Amino acid sequence: MDTRTPLPYVAISSRSIRLLFFAALACGLTSATDALARDDDGLRWKYSIGVDYSRGDYGIEEDTEIVFLPFSVEASGKRTRFKFTIPIINVDGPSAIAIDADGNETIESSGLGGFGQMSGRFGWFIEPFHRRAPWLELSTKVSAPTESDDSLGSGEWSFSAQLDLFQRYGRVSPFGRFGRKFYADRLDDRFYTSIGSSFRITPTFSLGASYDWTQASTSGADDGHDIVGFASMKLDSVWSIGPYGLAGLTDGSPDYGVGMTIHFRPGNR
Repeated sequence: MDTRTPLPYVAISSRSIRLLFFAALACGLTSATDALARDDDGLRWKYSIGVDYSRGDYGIEEDTEIVFLPFSVEASGKRTRFKFTIPIINVDGPSAIAIDADGNETIESSGLGGFGQMSGRFGWFIEPFHRRAPWLELSTKVSAPTESDDSLGSGEWSFSAQLDLFQRYGRVSPFGRFGRKFYADRLDDRFYTSIGSSFRITPTFSLGASYDWTQASTSGADDGHDIVGFASMKLDSVWSIGPYGLAGLTDGSPDYGVGMTIHFRPGNR
């Protein structure tokens, strides 16, 4: 029986996890802790658009370039939030590795573009038991197989369970994340984690860095290891941007990547 591993999806899945995570970090751990500390029972809305570019060879001779454009809408209550995301993806380079019954590998190359997998994420915040202890967020995410091409997604439903920890200590906001993604059949379930911190330079500008690890979702592939640097800039009370860049340390990661998110919070007027 032939098997087929979609190279862009292996990269895109890791990138989508990273982009959504660092979008939140780059545009406001401090804002998040401030908002959670408020006694506000109203519903707050946030609209976001991001762009992410990455390039890497993923252990083969030819590079793959990926442009990832997610659009998301988020509704937050006092201790809960829900986010819906749909991405547009463009891939230039190898699209898959096909392995036949004799173990022979064939690299399939093509240019791909279209919609990726739609996802919905629900999070529940747990208030610290002590003022120096971190906030906790328990969240789940469900992804639907809405991709335009099999190489732009897993072709199946997937489910994630995740724990985030974060807190602000003066100008420093350390954070950590641990999660596991479960697939219906095609790919292996995998763990992922990140640890890092942001530092507030001014009330409207912060810098941060993180180490990011993602377990491989297919046998024979390398785990992803990245070093990420990010920034946060509040343009005014409703607009903020978060540029970031990464360096991949293994064949399970792109060689490099850059990106930015733009957030609009109309309720902050």
